[in-house]
Amino acid sequence: MKKIIYFTLGCFIVFIAFVFYLLQPIQVNIVIPKVIKINKIEKPIEKVEKLAEKRPDIQVIPEKSLSEKVIDEINRVRLKNDRSVLIVNEYLNKSATDKATKLINLKLFSHDIPEHHSISDGIKKTGYRATWYGENLACGYDDAVELVDVWMKSELHRNILLDKDFVDIGIAFGMLEKSNTYKCFLTVLHLGG
Repeated sequence: MKKIIYFTLGCFIVFIAFVFYLLQPIQVNIVIPKVIKINKIEKPIEKVEKLAEKRPDIQVIPEKSLSEKVIDEINRVRLKNDRSVLIVNEYLNKSATDKATKLINLKLFSHDIPEHHSISDGIKKTGYRATWYGENLACGYDDAVELVDVWMKSELHRNILLDKDFVDIGIAFGMLEKSNTYKCFLTVLHLGG
């Protein structure tokens, strides 16, 4: 009889522990793009975020921007080559944006712009001060890994990405239309140190 009571009491304790285990909150992280498909229907991120507000066990982590992905990939390559990571600098973001805007307006894909004497002139106009300046341009790449891989295969671009003197980075993108038939996704990368 004692064995039956002990067995029943043991089962009851295990059952109570299991119930408490089930009542523990579960943390779920969801990484999603700006539009997701739920049951084959596209839903904007705002609706998913509202759902997450009602469900505290769901945390919505927005997809990284292309800028973040490119900088992460550059820093991954730099670390692999025993270089320090680059820090995003708002002055360099502005100079890269200014350069991209000018290239788009002039329908030009070049490091040289008629009104600038050098790359450093355009960067210095933003207020950024450093000893070293660098610029990488690309046209036609909207994938971070592919873009950095192309730059790494070019000795000049690789040297700029891996230069040990650079500490800051800025980046900008745009659609460059050189003619009615030629369009490409433009990337302007500025580095300084």
